[in-house]
Amino acid sequence: MLLPQYQIFGDYQILYDLKSNIVFKTCSKKTITRLMCVDKKIFLNLCELYPVTAENLKNLSLRRRQHYLKGMEKLDNISMIKVLKKSMRRQVRSMMAKDRLDTEED
Repeated sequence: MLLPQYQIFGDYQILYDLKSNIVFKTCSKKTITRLMCVDKKIFLNLCELYPVTAENLKNLSLRRRQHYLKGMEKLDNISMIKVLKKSMRRQVRSMMAKDRLDTEED
């Protein structure tokens, strides 16, 4: 699965304190790829300083994660990956429910 141009990745894992076993590669050797990296501590500090933006990032990352899980589901036929995806889906649903409850309490 390819990430669209100007796409971000890794924020989901940082925001929800998850590990990832996904390997990212460029689509070809001829393509120029530019990568910007923000340190995890700096990213989390920025989220604390700007909580509304942090909440928007969480919502967007959940939607993006669901989109890519659906895409991966179509591509993958390996049973171990299916098991992992089911586990991740459960975690995503649980986190979304928790976020909704936290938002409603505020």
